Amino acid sequence: MCGLVNRNKFYSKCVDIYKYLRKYAKLIINLLELMIDSGIPDITEDAIEKMAEKFCLNDNDEAAERQFLIILEESVTSLFGKITDFTHKWATYFRK
Repeated sequence: MCGLVNRNKFYSKCVDIYKYLRKYAKLIINLLELMIDSGIPDITEDAIEKMAEKFCLNDNDEAAERQFLIILEESVTSLFGKITDFTHKWATYFRK
């Protein structure tokens, strides 16, 4: 039961942060667009467009929150995440 409470707290904090960042999404996107000419390889028009899509700017807050929670739940239950956690636990164990 404690795990569920902690997970819900984590989800709640993630949603709060997402909403806060979403409020300033246009500013973040504009700053990234100004950095396109900086020569940083990962800052491209395509990358900025993908980021803008992740902010769900065409949706209202509730719809964006639901979409974010779906992505968050998928990442928590993904196989890759479990493998990474398992590998991290083993690496930490052998460092001792």
